[in-house]
Amino acid sequence: MVAQRTVFGWVLSGQVSGVDDHKGGCQLLCLGDIHESALRRLWSLEGVGVTDVTTGDESDVMTTFESTVERSADGRYVVKLPWKEGAVDLLQDNRASAEKRLTGLGRKLERDPDLRARYDGALCEMEGAGVITEVPVEELVTQNPTFYLPHRPVVKESSTSTKVRPVFDASARGPNGVSLNDCLEVGPCLLPNLLEVLLRFRRWPFAVTADITKAFLQVGLSVEDQDTHRFLWDCDGRVRVMKSQRVIFGVSSSPFLLSATIRHHLSLYPDSPAIREMRENFYVDDLLSGADSESEASALLSEAQRVMKDAHMVLTKCRSNSPLLFDKAQGVFGESEHVKVLGVIWNPTDDLFAFQGVSLPDDIVPTKRVVLSFVARMFDPLGFISPFVMTLKSLFQELWQLGLHWDDPLPESCRETFARWLSGLAVLKELRVPRRYSPSAWRDGHGAELLAFSDASPKGYGATVYIRVPLEDGSFHVSLVMAKSRVAPVKKLSLPRLELLGCLIAARLVVFVTCAPVEVTCVPLVVMCTELVVM
Repeated sequence: MVAQRTVFGWVLSGQVSGVDDHKGGCQLLCLGDIHESALRRLWSLEGVGVTDVTTGDESDVMTTFESTVERSADGRYVVKLPWKEGAVDLLQDNRASAEKRLTGLGRKLERDPDLRARYDGALCEMEGAGVITEVPVEELVTQNPTFYLPHRPVVKESSTSTKVRPVFDASARGPNGVSLNDCLEVGPCLLPNLLEVLLRFRRWPFAVTADITKAFLQVGLSVEDQDTHRFLWDCDGRVRVMKSQRVIFGVSSSPFLLSATIRHHLSLYPDSPAIREMRENFYVDDLLSGADSESEASALLSEAQRVMKDAHMVLTKCRSNSPLLFDKAQGVFGESEHVKVLGVIWNPTDDLFAFQGVSLPDDIVPTKRVVLSFVARMFDPLGFISPFVMTLKSLFQELWQLGLHWDDPLPESCRETFARWLSGLAVLKELRVPRRYSPSAWRDGHGAELLAFSDASPKGYGATVYIRVPLEDGSFHVSLVMAKSRVAPVKKLSLPRLELLGCLIAARLVVFVTCAPVEVTCVPLVVMCTELVVM
């Protein structure tokens, strides 16, 4: 056996004693590591709302979209794929490889007849709704670019709508190594800042959330581009050549096409509170909004449903902390006690944010890889549990400094720290954070103050921002707006310098919160506190 370092990592090759040479077996084993760039992307998530975000100039893609989007006879929007210059000529027919992928899918489904029945049922439902259609025999050969998308079923039992759905692989390579995604522009990001949406969502006494049913499938695809969305379906023993007539999830340009379509549709309506809320707070297919009174929230929801229905998009799974809105919806509202709003768990009944714990199976040995996986799974955009996550980040940095390999067992001291952290997950499940900044109506937020606190220790530094809102009785209501924390750099810095880094984050948080258009006049008050110990 020979070990050789390649661009793919360490590769083992060679002859193994005891193997029958007549069988002609051959195997390639790649042992990869987690690249430093992947870790940089993970840590960059902490900078959301703190560091500046730069975007490239992709105005040409948007201009082309605006000049080509149109509506069909039934009023549905129809869009064209944003091809890269000259890339459409590189796309080659890949039916042979798609047939091989279909054979593999067939073997998988043969082992699970129930999954096959549910998967075929999902495809039949899509065909009945006009999302997909069979390609006529006379149109199998066409002048249009042709590409076949391998597909597989994805099961999500927690879904309240479609529990089994097809996922298409637009990154599959053609004969020349070029995929459909390689030929398409991703397009500019038209999504609002996720943190800004959550910050605005918290200002309303009466909150409303909703999402578009099968949003991508509600946007039509131009006829000349549909042949690039072909796929093979083994239906009742016959292989059918199908094509999608709608935009599908899995193609690199689909998120842009959906967001651009919604933006274009809303631009056709005169300005109103509901239209402004939809322009600012639609994140992909999720709408997070609200109002100062139940009547205003009800009117906003009704107008939003009417506007989106005109684009053949149905707003459903509507939820609110208002029982009155629930009754008016007549079954439209979801009945789950806890729902996710942009990854954050919200209990509409009690109007509180909650947190789910993560568990470690008993048979898994804690390693550096396991610790990193827990760090990545603790999604906390507003920083409500920063002290809790900070402990694990500090532990991971310590493991990195010890030079442990990814699958080496943790040293005894680190294992005890990790065990104590895991035991704290039970407490985390009991944590509740009020969604609203203030129990009273927000109005213009006159007199509200932002108070920022920062501190540092040898292990790390961080900052928090609170909002203090005056109430009618002369008292004040204080709420945590957001927090950010960072592990101290491996290169040792003096404590005063770490304190200054904490002040820098505090200043940036204040600027970010005040610049987020929340229709409030705030007086920022930055305070530096000391003796905050990071455990």
